[in-house]
Amino acid sequence: MNAKKAITMVSIGVIVSSVVYIISSIHHIMINRFIEYELYRLIAFSFQRYFTQWILIIIFISLLLLCVVPLLSLVVKKFWKLFLSNAIEINISNKEKLISVIVSLFFCIIFFLIGGYYLNRYILPGFYSPMSIFGDIVFLIFTILIGWLLIKINIAKLMTLLSKPFRITALILSIVILVLNVGIMVESRIHTPTGPNVILMISETLRADHVGCYGYQRNNSDNIDLFSDTAFNFLNAYTVAPCTKPSVWNILTSLYYSKMPARDDYVIISEYFKAKNYKTAAFISHHFLEEKKANLHQGFDVYDSKCRTRGVGMATRTATSIINESIKWVEKNKNSPFFVWLFFYDPHDPYVPPDEHQGYYNKSKDFSGDRRAEGIHFESEPISPEQKEFLINAYDEEIKYLDYEIGRFLEYLKSVDEFDESIVILTADHGEELGDNGNRWDHCQLVSQEEIAIPLLIKLQGQKEKVVIRDAVQNIDIYPTIVEHIDAYQLPVYYYMLEGQSLMQFIMAEESTEERAAFSFWGKQRCIIKGQYKYRYWKGDEYLINLATGELVYDDDLRNTLIKQLSEQYEKVIQNEDYHRESLRHMRTTGYIH
Repeated sequence: MNAKKAITMVSIGVIVSSVVYIISSIHHIMINRFIEYELYRLIAFSFQRYFTQWILIIIFISLLLLCVVPLLSLVVKKFWKLFLSNAIEINISNKEKLISVIVSLFFCIIFFLIGGYYLNRYILPGFYSPMSIFGDIVFLIFTILIGWLLIKINIAKLMTLLSKPFRITALILSIVILVLNVGIMVESRIHTPTGPNVILMISETLRADHVGCYGYQRNNSDNIDLFSDTAFNFLNAYTVAPCTKPSVWNILTSLYYSKMPARDDYVIISEYFKAKNYKTAAFISHHFLEEKKANLHQGFDVYDSKCRTRGVGMATRTATSIINESIKWVEKNKNSPFFVWLFFYDPHDPYVPPDEHQGYYNKSKDFSGDRRAEGIHFESEPISPEQKEFLINAYDEEIKYLDYEIGRFLEYLKSVDEFDESIVILTADHGEELGDNGNRWDHCQLVSQEEIAIPLLIKLQGQKEKVVIRDAVQNIDIYPTIVEHIDAYQLPVYYYMLEGQSLMQFIMAEESTEERAAFSFWGKQRCIIKGQYKYRYWKGDEYLINLATGELVYDDDLRNTLIKQLSEQYEKVIQNEDYHRESLRHMRTTGYIH
């Protein structure tokens, strides 16, 4: 193939990629509702991303065709001559017709694979539903029809006739798109974002009552306790769901609806920062939150969720790995405002910190080989007091290890003068049953205090003193708090879509017009906590308890008031039951729970 034909082929690739790029960008912008939410910078980034993606893919395919078509022509000719020419009387000696067949076949395969992927991801309901199967069959027939039409067309002759228009069109498109993307890059560099750095740290399975600043007597959280001395301490913070996936979804979207993977048309907290031109990164240590499973990577420049697994359902990426990678990233990006999300798997079951952090509380080795609690449940034989003590000690050793790594990260921030002027948030996705409720261990079981009470510490830029807040708050409140603190006088339009309530009234020490309530949902369980009272409903059973005294309360007026509030919020998470059933099925099949 001569140079002129090669340039024509690449020009076709540029034209096709430009069309696909524009369609993909518009589709991404529409399903994410960027125009409605006035996220104009994300619109520009979307065009830039899809340009890079599709121009490279299609040009690569074009260059591949330049190499593959002549080779395939030769192979097909030899194969036909040796094996099929006597059996099937079809003349393929016409080189142009042969090229048409090969190009058409190649195009149809690529078209079917890419088109089928987007069809099933964004339009059809699911891979195995009758509607999806029917849709895939129709799309296959459509692809075959396109291939037949391409074979009928003399592609070589058509390319000769249109080579000059193709080259001119490709050149114009290339210049326009290049100018557009250079403009986006220049604007991103000129428009320096303003505002503090924001660091969001979420720990797996961290019970509030096993942290020193929440009243725990052990010294397993010295660095967290030291951090709490310069932060707002929310002593009655609760997770909306006592399980990782819905809880993380609640935090990052400030929505009660808990189904994952996340939908594209919600503005995730990372997209808020990306729209402000922040550098954004996430370092994740839970395979449930990997990019393809969670779809929470939207708005992140870096979404590092590659977790190796040790057996089923057990992420082996340690807090040390998370901190090492986050320090490297911050070091490279500290000259610009940044948002970084760290998710720690420790202290999740099995309670196995690195060797140097074992044995701090567990002096006995009697149960050293059994650090997995998830097999222990209320229907199994109760474990001995010695084994229970061993597991709790091991759990606290995990917290002590996590505390060490968090302290190392905070010290790094101080060493590079990024701590004082940053917003730093530390919380957990949920707590942990430690044999407190009928021999139950692990989590994703109850809306008990042990599972839903979480630490929540928020340090604002320049903060030097500890402030204790005892009102009931939720993890769903973190996102709107950050937005209102940073953009108090120009809240984004989607702020009013968020279902959490900003905590700025507490931070600003304003008088509250009404006592706050916190909610938690899991399957058919739901509860509301307001003041010192907690109402819980589960499978027809209900109780109202005074959390301060631990006594049941018999007050119909209070009960009816709490039920009314709970019912209003439950309407927002009604599909959580579908999520719960699917999540339980998945976790059982993977061995995550029994």
